Amino acid sequence: MTCRICLEESESDLVSTCGCLGSCALVHLTCLQHWVDVSGAHCCEICCQPYKHPSLVFANTRPKLSLCHYVLAVSSYVAAIVQGLSMIVLDPSHLVFLYLVVFAYQLLFLLLHCVARLTPVPDVTAFLVSLSWTVAITLSVGISMFVLGSPFDLHITLCLTINLVSVVSAQYTMAKQDVSHPA
Repeated sequence: MTCRICLEESESDLVSTCGCLGSCALVHLTCLQHWVDVSGAHCCEICCQPYKHPSLVFANTRPKLSLCHYVLAVSSYVAAIVQGLSMIVLDPSHLVFLYLVVFAYQLLFLLLHCVARLTPVPDVTAFLVSLSWTVAITLSVGISMFVLGSPFDLHITLCLTINLVSVVSAQYTMAKQDVSHPA
């Protein structure tokens, strides 16, 4: 048998630490430990299953947030503020326009969420986007309604509900995908 990392022949000290089958599953524990130390990987790049072995040691590293994470969070925050203000400021006689604005901003939110999935730490980034969006939309609607003395009507409630459903759906999809494809 051959170690899939160093490609050396060995009969006794090869172990299987993931979900791979056949010769692809076998590695020297020392080779795998070196790979984990160098790459920071916690799961197999072939089968995407987490490495499992009592002797395997993983560095307890915290994910580093890059500028991209903060740009996405600030972008979602600003977009949600603009959406919240437009929901209050728009003339109630233009309901179609109001719902088109909400729909357009929901597409922007989903786009930001998808971009967050492409970052090195997708779960943290997507959570930042969702949290920023939720806080910003709530604050902008609440503060602008208070300042302008606008009544809280059915259309504002519906728009906020659409936002909340969008955020919860995105987070649920992220969590479900993380369970089916562990990092």
